[in-house]
Amino acid sequence: MSMWKTALSAAVLAVALAPAAHGDDFNKLTLLTFSAPVDLPGITLPAGTYRFALADPESGRRTVRVSDKDGTKQLGMFLSMPNQRVKATDKPVVMFKEAAAGAPPAVQVWFYPAEHTGYEFVYPHDQALKIARATHQPVLAQTGNEVARIDENDRPVSADADLKESSEPRQPVAPPAPAASAIGTSGAAPAPAPMTSAPDAAKPARRHLPRTASTLPLLALLSAASFAGAFGVRAARQSM
Repeated sequence: MSMWKTALSAAVLAVALAPAAHGDDFNKLTLLTFSAPVDLPGITLPAGTYRFALADPESGRRTVRVSDKDGTKQLGMFLSMPNQRVKATDKPVVMFKEAAAGAPPAVQVWFYPAEHTGYEFVYPHDQALKIARATHQPVLAQTGNEVARIDENDRPVSADADLKESSEPRQPVAPPAPAASAIGTSGAAPAPAPMTSAPDAAKPARRHLPRTASTLPLLALLSAASFAGAFGVRAARQSM
């Protein structure tokens, strides 16, 4: 909405509200006076007073009928789309696109008094492209049965030109690993990692056999051998 200017003064070649401007809640009938020529889809309105109203309010369609001041001559039927404003006013408001040098400003939105939702006009594709190139801003355009907002390069853009998504896919980013001393979300400390032994080749060679037995069994064995030898010598002497 900041790209469009509100028509409040004749000094800016915009829209001036006629002193006799009034509305009709049923079909939103509003009398608007333009102090200079303005563009609508497919036509240019000379300075003057005109009637803006919904063509078929009971159907819910948003077709706007524009006619002369007396309502005796219909000037056009225009397709529109909803357009929101933050603050409603007690008077009718017309917002328009800033025009290129020497060209009439193009009407963008017409707001009925005290309403937050207005009627944004849909322009024929060629006219919308000219407006977009002159103002460097997107414009609602109709091509066949399709309606889209196009930019000055004839490319469709989002309804909100300030919100643009990157065309490149985003790569997922893995979350950082928790620190070794961190406590998990369950409140329990993480289990310690199992310890692994180094290969046998990495162990230094042993220089001595380990001392795992005492000398008492050896002494007993030697004593028994001595007694056995003594008895053997004695038996040999008796036999001789």
